[in-house]
Amino acid sequence: MKFSNFPLPCSMAATVGDFSPEFETDDSSQNSEKDYEGYDKKLRRREKNRIAAQKSRQKQTQRADILHQEYEQLERENASLRKEIQTLKDELKQWTQVVQQHEPHCVVLPATSSTLASKPPVDLTDFLPNNWRDTELLKF
Repeated sequence: MKFSNFPLPCSMAATVGDFSPEFETDDSSQNSEKDYEGYDKKLRRREKNRIAAQKSRQKQTQRADILHQEYEQLERENASLRKEIQTLKDELKQWTQVVQQHEPHCVVLPATSSTLASKPPVDLTDFLPNNWRDTELLKF
C-alpha cells in the first residue's frame, strides 16, 4: 500500500513537495547540536561537581587537621599541668618537713603536745572544691 494513493490535506500537500535532502540534513545537524550542547552541559556539571567535592574533602581534611592540632596542644598543656601539680606536691611535702623539723626548736610556739609533729599531715583535699574529683585535670 502506497501513501501516494491517499489524498493529502492542503497544508500537507505543500510541505511534501518542499521536502529535500538538505532539509533533512539541517534537522539532523540541529539534533546533533542539541546533543552536543546537552553533552557539554553534562560535562560542565560533572566538572563543577568534581571541583565542589574536592573542595569539600579539602575543608574536611583542614578541619580534621585543626582538631588534631588542638588535641595535641591540650595534651601538652595537660601534661604540663600534671607536672606542675607534682612539683607543688613535692614542694608542700618539703615545707611540711621543714616545719616539723623547726617546730621543736621554735621559740614562738609553746612547747606543748599540740605541736605540728604530733598532728597528722595536712590533707590537700581539704583545700580543694567539693567536686575536685570530677575534674579531668586532677585525675591521675
